[in-house]
Amino acid sequence: MPIRFDSSRTRLAVAVALVFAGTGALQAQTSGFPAPNAAATATPHYTLRLAQRAARRTERLPADGRLRSAAAPLGNVLPVTSCADDGSTGTLRDVIAGAGEGDVVDLSALTCGTITLTQGVIDLSVLGTHHVNDLSLIGPGAAALTIDGNDDRVLAHGDFQIGLGTLSVTDLTIANGNYTGGLASCIDSSGVVALTRAVVTGCEASGGAPLTFGGAVSAAYLEMTSSAITDSHSSATGDNVAIGAGAYVSGDATLVESTISGSTVVADTPGDGTYYLSAGGGLYVRGALTMQRSAVSRNAVYVPSFNYGWGGGVFVRADTAVEASTFDGNFATLGGGLYKAVFSHYGDPGTTLTVGNSTFSNNYASMGAGLASARPATISNSTLTGGWGTFGAGGAWIKADADLVLQSSIVARNRSGDYFGLYCDLIARGGVTGANNIVLVASDATTLPPDTLAQDPMLGLLADNGGPTRTVLIYQGSPALDAGANPAAFAFDQRGDGFDREVGAAADIGATELQAGGSEFLFRDAFEPVRGAVDFCPFTDAEDS
Repeated sequence: MPIRFDSSRTRLAVAVALVFAGTGALQAQTSGFPAPNAAATATPHYTLRLAQRAARRTERLPADGRLRSAAAPLGNVLPVTSCADDGSTGTLRDVIAGAGEGDVVDLSALTCGTITLTQGVIDLSVLGTHHVNDLSLIGPGAAALTIDGNDDRVLAHGDFQIGLGTLSVTDLTIANGNYTGGLASCIDSSGVVALTRAVVTGCEASGGAPLTFGGAVSAAYLEMTSSAITDSHSSATGDNVAIGAGAYVSGDATLVESTISGSTVVADTPGDGTYYLSAGGGLYVRGALTMQRSAVSRNAVYVPSFNYGWGGGVFVRADTAVEASTFDGNFATLGGGLYKAVFSHYGDPGTTLTVGNSTFSNNYASMGAGLASARPATISNSTLTGGWGTFGAGGAWIKADADLVLQSSIVARNRSGDYFGLYCDLIARGGVTGANNIVLVASDATTLPPDTLAQDPMLGLLADNGGPTRTVLIYQGSPALDAGANPAAFAFDQRGDGFDREVGAAADIGATELQAGGSEFLFRDAFEPVRGAVDFCPFTDAEDS
C-alpha cells in the first residue's frame, strides 16, 4: 500500500503543539513517544520543531520530496551597503526586514570582510518579526565575506508547514553561531536550505530536551553545491541526545562536490536506540541522501556506550546513494564513516544503500569502521581500507538480515581488536554476491563469492591524486590491476573527468584506475603484509544482540 501524507494533519499537530508550548505537555499531545527530560520551558521555536518531528514520525512517511514547495519566482535585488548591524539603512538586518518573497539580498559589493551580528538572530521564520519563506543571500565569495553570529544564533527560517520555502546562501560564510535552546545555531530552517559555494563553520548547539537538532544547520531539505559545513558541535546532557553536529535534515539531502568535516556530537547518553539516539557526527539525514564527488572527514559521535553511538560521518535512514566520494577519519561506535539505518521503528519500506566509485579510509568504530548497514547494500568499484574496528569489521559490517552485493571492490588492510597485527575487513552474515573483489579477512560466518581474491592489493596512502576528493591508488604489480569489472558502467574512476574507468584489458578493482603512463613507484616495504598478522573477526553475532 503506498504511503500517503496528509498535510492538514501535520498543520493540526503543529497547532496543537503550539497551544501546549511551555506547559510540559508537548510530547503527550503530539507524539505519543517517550521523551527523556522533556523541557517544560522550551522556546516557541524549539516547541515547533518538536511538533514537526512528531507529525512526520506519526505519518510514517519516507521523506521523498513530496512535502517540499516550489520556490517563489525571483523578485527584487536588494543591495546591502553597510557592514554594521545597528538596523540603519543599508545594513543586512534593515534590507532583510524590507524583503519580500523571492527577493535577492545582494552583499556582493561589500569589502569589509565580516558582518558581526550584535542584535541577535536574524529571524525570517513564521515566529519572527518579518516572515519570508523564499529568500536568497548572495555574497562576494565565501572567503571574502563572513556573517558572524557573535556567539548567538545567525539565521532562523521556516513556516508551520514542513518543507515550505527556500533559504539560499551563495558565496558567503556563516560562522560562529551558538544556541543553547536545542536548535542549530547558524542556520535553522523547517524549509529548504540551499548552499552554493558557501561555508558554514564554527557553530555550537546544545540544551535540547529531549534532543538537540543539529549543530551548524537544521533543515527539512538540504542542498549543497561546492560548499562546506565544518568544525561544528551538537551536544546534550543528562538523559537527552544530540544529532547531526554538521547538519540535521528531516527530509532529503543532496551533496555535490561538497564537504562535511570536523564536526562532533557529544552526549552523556546514547538514547534508547529506538525513538531517541545520539548519531550523525557530520550529518544526520532522516530522508534520502545523494552524494556525488563529496567528502566526509574527521567527524565523530562520542557517547559512553557500545551500542548506540551511530554514524560518525553520516547517519541516514532512507535510500542512500554515494558516488565518487570519500569518507575518512570519522569515529563512532557503529558505522564510523557511514551508518545506514532502517527507516523507522515501524519498519522499512525497502530502503537500500548504494556505494560506487568511492573510498572509505582510516575510519574508526567498534563495529563497521568504514561503513555499517542495517539494510541491503551494494558496493561497487570502491576501496575500503585503513579502518579500525575494535570489535571487528574495520571495513564494512552488514546486519545479518541484510544482503550485500560486492562488485569489483577492495576491502582490505582494515584492523580489528585492541592491538596492531589483528585484521578483520568484512562481516556480512546475510550473504555476499557479486564478483571481481579483493577481501583479505572476512568473518567465518561471511560467505564470499568464489572468485574473491585474498591477496594484498598493494595500496598507497590516502592522498590528493587528482579530482575533487582524496583517493587511494593501487601500484604496479597489484593483483587488482586489470582484474576488475565495471558493472555500473562508470565512465571515469572516482577522480572524475580525465581518469578513465577502464584502462587496459579490464577495469582495475577498487575506486581508482591505474592510468596509461601512470604510477611506476616501487612496491615499498611499508605496503607489505604485516608479518605475524592474525585474522580477528570476533563478535560476529553482535548485530543480533
